[in-house]
Amino acid sequence: MISEFQAVVFAAGKGSRFPEILENRPKCLLPIGPYPLIWYPLRMLQCHGFVDVIVIVLENEKMEIQSKLERTSLKLRIEFCTVLDECDVGTAEALRQIADRIKTDVLLVSCDIITDFNLCNLLKQFRQQDASVVSLLMHCTPACNGPVPGVRMKYKFEKDLFAVCSQSNRLVFMGSESDFENGFKLLGHLLRQHEKFDVLSGLMDAHIYVVKKWIVDILKTVSTYFMD
Repeated sequence: MISEFQAVVFAAGKGSRFPEILENRPKCLLPIGPYPLIWYPLRMLQCHGFVDVIVIVLENEKMEIQSKLERTSLKLRIEFCTVLDECDVGTAEALRQIADRIKTDVLLVSCDIITDFNLCNLLKQFRQQDASVVSLLMHCTPACNGPVPGVRMKYKFEKDLFAVCSQSNRLVFMGSESDFENGFKLLGHLLRQHEKFDVLSGLMDAHIYVVKKWIVDILKTVSTYFMD
C-alpha cells in the first residue's frame, strides 16, 4: 500500500509563535532530545516503509536543513523542494508550488508532529472510503496553562471546532474557535447531505493528511496565492 503514495513533509513554516525558542534557526531544526524536530516525522515515514520523501523548505533555509539531516542516520532519499520565503506559505500554496513533482496520491505530514500512530490505518481508511482528503485528528488537552517562555503573557489555548458525521465519520466542517464570536454557519447543501453530525471542540488537527492527486492538479491551475 505504501508504494501507492508519495510522502511529503512540510517544513516551510517560520515558527512565528515562539521566536525566542528558535533563536533564528529554522523551526524544523528545533532540537528535541538528540535530534532536530523534523527527524521525528521522517523517521516515522521510514519506519512505515517509505524510501523517497519530498521535503518542502524555504529557499533560504535549504542548505542548513539539508546539512543537518545528512548528519543523521536516516536512510531516506530526500528531495528538497523550495518555496520563496517572502511570506508565510500555507500547506495548499506549498503543494501548488511543487505540483509538478506530485505523480500519485499524497501523504502530507507536518515537520512538527511526533507520534507513534500507525499510518497504515489512515491510508486504509482513505482507500476504503475513496476519500478526496483524510485528516488525522487527535484528542487534546492544554499542554501549558502558565506563561510561555519568552512571552510575558498568559498562554491561551486555542480550540478548533470540527463537525463530524456520526454515521460516516466524514469531516463536514472545521475551523478555529477564535474565528466565530457568536456562532458559525454551515452551507445548506452540507446540512442536506448530513442530517446528523456532532460538533466537537476537544479535538486537534494533527497536520497529517492523505490527499488525492486530482486535488493537487486543481491547485496547480489556480493562480490565487493560498495563505492557509
